[in-house]
Amino acid sequence: MRSVRRAALGLSLILGACSSTPEEPAPQTPSLLDDDGRILALRCPGDPACRAADGALRVGVAVRAITPNVEPWDDDDGDGRWDEGEAFEDLDGDGVHDTVWLAGFGRGRAATEIHDDLWARVMTFERGDLKIAVVALDLIGYFHEDVLSVRRAADEAGLGFDQILVATTHQHEGPDTMGVWGETPFVSGRDPEYLASIVERTVAALAEADTTAQPAALRVATATAGHLIHDSREPEVIDPTVTALQALDADGAPFATLAIWGNHPEALDGDNTRLTSDYPHYLRERLEAAYEGAPAVFFAGTLGGLMNPLHIAGCPNAAGERTCPAGTFELAEYIGYGVADRVVAAFEGVAASDDVTLAARRERITFTIGNFAFFTAYVGGLFERTLFDADDGPLRRSQAEDFTAEEALAGAVLFQSEVGALTLGPLELLSVPGELYPELWLDAEDGSSFIVVNENVDFPDAEKEPPLRGLMPKSRVRAIVNQGNDALGYIIPKIQYDFDEPFAYGRRQYGEVNSVGPEIAPQIAAGVRRLYAP
Repeated sequence: MRSVRRAALGLSLILGACSSTPEEPAPQTPSLLDDDGRILALRCPGDPACRAADGALRVGVAVRAITPNVEPWDDDDGDGRWDEGEAFEDLDGDGVHDTVWLAGFGRGRAATEIHDDLWARVMTFERGDLKIAVVALDLIGYFHEDVLSVRRAADEAGLGFDQILVATTHQHEGPDTMGVWGETPFVSGRDPEYLASIVERTVAALAEADTTAQPAALRVATATAGHLIHDSREPEVIDPTVTALQALDADGAPFATLAIWGNHPEALDGDNTRLTSDYPHYLRERLEAAYEGAPAVFFAGTLGGLMNPLHIAGCPNAAGERTCPAGTFELAEYIGYGVADRVVAAFEGVAASDDVTLAARRERITFTIGNFAFFTAYVGGLFERTLFDADDGPLRRSQAEDFTAEEALAGAVLFQSEVGALTLGPLELLSVPGELYPELWLDAEDGSSFIVVNENVDFPDAEKEPPLRGLMPKSRVRAIVNQGNDALGYIIPKIQYDFDEPFAYGRRQYGEVNSVGPEIAPQIAAGVRRLYAP
């Protein structure tokens, strides 16, 4: 039987594991984790630090650019990357060409210039003893350890947030923050200095939003934009809903807009080399033009399935034929403007809500990675995670490496993440740590599930997970944020998991290869049940 240590060495050639093993995680802030690194559950109001949430609601908003330097070069040999001897613009003056590897499609895609900035966009909500922040980052993904870095830095800055939701837009035309899109399979694309700058700038945005927060009322509107989404995996299930929240000042004018919609920001496709936030750039631009002086924040809704814009009829002519194909900024603009226009129309005539309820909940989830490639990448050093044994005791990376692969995948090694819920006045917001299939979110009018059961799936006897939306209070508008506080890949209904032959739809579909395994969906469902337990 192979040990994980030996397997990791072999798979590092495929997965691009780092050549050195990261140091063991540093001690975390006690308010976030216990002494063994376990994520602490949160119930606010009610916990000692947030006993009450009453009085006036205050809301803040701020933005900070997190665009990395992109150093143009003379690509004399036309190979798409900087080579020794090729002239380049040394923007930071260090004498070294600093390549930005773009994430989301194939490896070795070097950025050549900047089309539009990437952002950390922040809203803060405070009422009584409770203070919450939501952070949207224009990145492919942000691991839980990175999220904890933001929370610790905010604590050290004395900002006093009880919960910070950090989610990524999952755009596919920005820097590799997950380590798997470097120059070659042997080299991680993560840049530690750039990652540190994200934390610094995000905390600066949090501080500004906190300092400039003002009394506010909230209003919520919903729209649909299903015509801009394509589901590339059978069975086809799409969530077309756009959910938007606005903060209104004392005169009733919007001063911040938050929009949530599920569709991969990958309109530019894999040949683009210009750094961009994709269609969220245009969506926010259009909202900020409609509501002058009100920064816009965008979060991704359900992304799994795979929700994508690459096959829609972009910029259709009179005959309904696309005129702006995939891989163009025209398509990204068409999508972004199209969604924003739906939001603006939805807000017409919508008054402020008298609901200023504020609440935050967090639940730890643990899981075994059932994807051998993912597991060996973690223990081989490609990703940093806090590990636990089968009894939920702390586990060092070196100890995990001594298990056989079969033992590790059978439950000898556990990982952790979290699910969370925020009540923001009339909006109830659920966050999940990956790309959720819409079947796991949506419920029909009668409360039934959209999960389809077919022959030849890997776990035909598995129970269907409950629709997550159905577990949330129906008295508020319900929405979901994907890539919330972690990036665990696709979250697939266990009974639809289909990695092994024979295949339910005649072929292996995209999804399982980029999922941590079949057990993550049941664990998330169990965590959400605990969030809303009495």
